[in-house]
Amino acid sequence: PGGRRRRVRSMGAQACCSGRAKSSQAPVAESYEICVEVLPGVDRITGIASSAASFAPTDDWVKVAVASGSRIHVYRVHTDAYNRGPWGPVNGPRRSISSMFTAVAVLEGSKQDVVTCMLWANGQVADGVTSRVAPTIFLAAFADAVGAGSLRHWQLQGATMKEMKPLVLEDSTASIVHMDLSTQHLYTADTTGRISVFDRRKEFAAKGSKKLHSQEIRGLEADEYFVYSMDVGTLLVSRSEDLSAVSSSDLRGTTLPPCIGDIGTARRTFHTARLLCRPRSRWAFGHGCRGASAPRGMLFVVGLDKSGDTILLQWHTGASQVVSAGYAGRAQVSAVQFGPFDNGPILLAMQDGTIELWDWGKGMQIQACLLHGVSFPAALGTLGPLSAREREVNGLSAADTPVGLQNLGTRLTVEPGRGFVSGGLDGSLCIWSRKMDG
Repeated sequence: PGGRRRRVRSMGAQACCSGRAKSSQAPVAESYEICVEVLPGVDRITGIASSAASFAPTDDWVKVAVASGSRIHVYRVHTDAYNRGPWGPVNGPRRSISSMFTAVAVLEGSKQDVVTCMLWANGQVADGVTSRVAPTIFLAAFADAVGAGSLRHWQLQGATMKEMKPLVLEDSTASIVHMDLSTQHLYTADTTGRISVFDRRKEFAAKGSKKLHSQEIRGLEADEYFVYSMDVGTLLVSRSEDLSAVSSSDLRGTTLPPCIGDIGTARRTFHTARLLCRPRSRWAFGHGCRGASAPRGMLFVVGLDKSGDTILLQWHTGASQVVSAGYAGRAQVSAVQFGPFDNGPILLAMQDGTIELWDWGKGMQIQACLLHGVSFPAALGTLGPLSAREREVNGLSAADTPVGLQNLGTRLTVEPGRGFVSGGLDGSLCIWSRKMDG
């Protein structure tokens, strides 16, 4: 699209992690080449969403939506962008990364609105015992200056985006902060703790809602049988059809197992939950839930302990307990994703542009640290309404949390089986791909 292209070499893993205490299990230093495309007309990226929601993508062109204020830019990214490179874009035959992005559309909200979350809906839609391929739908939630929410959606028709009828919200005074899909339903979570259900089989007709939390929901994930929602201290599992309660776990006050990467000897206590991730792969997710009797498989929770340090938890949904924990130091995490492969890794994006790759199968060890290519002031990264303790830790004032905005900082979206994309507050995108053998 004619944007500025930069090629920079990131710091090695050791140098990139220099802000945290080292342990004997520190990652091996490596060097990564990063291509950064600064997108024209994008002031800063506050959200990314990818159309490759499945771990078996079939579309040669992946759609990526980039949120910036009240505006959403939609691009197509060719799969050649992921074919070569060591966790970094195209390294073999030199091809301009700007040619990997084709502008599809610019979706506009009102001037006073901000985009709070986005989601692509495509692939199979279950309809009784049968299923059908649904058209590609893009959904975006907006919040106005006073926090009132709206939910709009578009249908991708060839190279155009056609806006459809807005979805009806039961409580339009609250902002939607999370969305997720199953093959039958769309689930949304708002700032009041309410979860709403929409029927994908009936053009996203509203099915009902239930207030499951007494405060803002900080994470929402769904599968065919269960919905997983989390506020600052509680993780709930509900049935997908009627949102009836299955289990409730109090994360706050949980004594953690020894955290890998932690040079201290004292056991840490979990205090504040911030981000939630449910893997989509068959290894950590698909095999984990074969029926509606009870949830199985893993969740990953990012939060703070009592001292304000960042902790990554591996949570077993069946046993409702922490399996392992990793220590991420004082860094503030702005996004968490699983993939792009069936076995991960877990991707943590920090507010300063650092991207950490964690191996969850080996007790939460860091594989590598990457750098998006730019650095951001920590005060730009906020996570919605913060507790007094979190504000003390981050040095933030009440004015640092704009209405309707959350999780500002480096953003991530995963392209299953291919790689991942990171976005920065300077309007830049990085495409990352795994180093192939040989």
